[in-house]
Amino acid sequence: MRNVLQFSQHREAWLLRGAVASTLILGLGYCLLPPTAALGLTVGLACLGLMMVSPYAGLLFFLALLYLRPAEHFPVLAAFHLTRLTALVALGVWGIQYALTRRPPLTHAPQNWMLAGLSGAVFLSTLGAEYWRIPIYRFLEVFLKCLVLYWLIINLLDTPRRLRGFLWAWVLLTAFNGGLALHHYFAGLGLVAGERVEGVGIFGDPNDLALSFVVVVPLVVALWRAEKWPILRGLWATVLGLLLAGVRVTFSRGGLLGLLVALFLTLRERIRRPAARWAFYLFGGLIAAALVHLTFQERGTPFTQVTLEQNVAGRLAAWKAGARMMLDKPLTGVGYGYFADRFKDYAPPDTDVYYLTAHNSFVLVAGEMGLPGLLFFGGLLLVSFRSLREIKEALRTRSGPAELREIGEALRPSLWGWLTCGMFLSQAFGYFLYILLGVIVATHRLCTEPTGSGS
Repeated sequence: MRNVLQFSQHREAWLLRGAVASTLILGLGYCLLPPTAALGLTVGLACLGLMMVSPYAGLLFFLALLYLRPAEHFPVLAAFHLTRLTALVALGVWGIQYALTRRPPLTHAPQNWMLAGLSGAVFLSTLGAEYWRIPIYRFLEVFLKCLVLYWLIINLLDTPRRLRGFLWAWVLLTAFNGGLALHHYFAGLGLVAGERVEGVGIFGDPNDLALSFVVVVPLVVALWRAEKWPILRGLWATVLGLLLAGVRVTFSRGGLLGLLVALFLTLRERIRRPAARWAFYLFGGLIAAALVHLTFQERGTPFTQVTLEQNVAGRLAAWKAGARMMLDKPLTGVGYGYFADRFKDYAPPDTDVYYLTAHNSFVLVAGEMGLPGLLFFGGLLLVSFRSLREIKEALRTRSGPAELREIGEALRPSLWGWLTCGMFLSQAFGYFLYILLGVIVATHRLCTEPTGSGS
């Protein structure tokens, strides 16, 4: 335990020991195991060793596993539950270090209370579920990971350097998926409806993949503006192009609307002159209208006849079903994770679909957890927008790194981009929102309490 607590004072020695141990393990592994298994064992043990002495490294590994989805690409890894294991190790090491060292107090934020209330609404929804064990199982399997990720972010990103490192990792991992999406599109691999790109795991729907790109676009612009080195500015410009093209090849209409909102807010903040701003509104509106019209045409339905499309009709039916669920069980909903299972019981009579999700984050929460869940989920977003306003006010009155200033200004367009996409997606309990909320809370802490600890 002393080694864990004194890691920061003996960093070089521990890294040297880790390098020697990894070399020995790799050498022995090649003698006893196939080359790929030996390499995987070495990398896994090295990552585990880093996590045991640095929960921040565990947070980055957790994020990498979420975005790279190794278990989907290599099914043999599924039995190891790497994401869950990484989350538990990172949280456990953080808890030990917090308990045994005199660290700053836990990050207190109104978002924490809203998330506690939302978790309580999940358990309350078991009273309205057909089988009470199902909401508990889905909470432990899905939502609890989001909460762990959020908690690690708000307590470990306690310096501008750590915040910058995390955002670099988040953006570059998203850019990797953007490049992979373009490769699949031009190679014709795994396309939905013959043209739409999808990923695997949490990116298994083209709309969800588009949302993952939309959320980080304003952050890429922020990193580009704050960077002084031409090479890195070129890197961020390339990443931005990958993400914009990635949204395009998903052919997601909600993703396009979210992207337009995020870009509009990002660019509007950079334009100071009134005449230039009015010109931006005019030409930006024309370009946005053309893109929306083109996307709807490519999906086979003109914008003026969108309500006649089968997908849109299904969404309208899902929204009506969600409203009926909440009205039928206003205090509990039909149970967390039960929307699609109970859709057929609440769908309009003329609906010929019997299993459908909400396709709206607010409708999903209202249908599954009733008014309590909707209250805490709406409150979570409201207090986050208030935190963004306080970040903006703090940046006006305090001096700080240019990169932190740019990041603080980019978070508002990111959240609006998520909210726009979330009106058409069931993403109330998706990772992207809770990563973004965690970054908002961490940035708020750095802007209002600039004496964070850590390195």
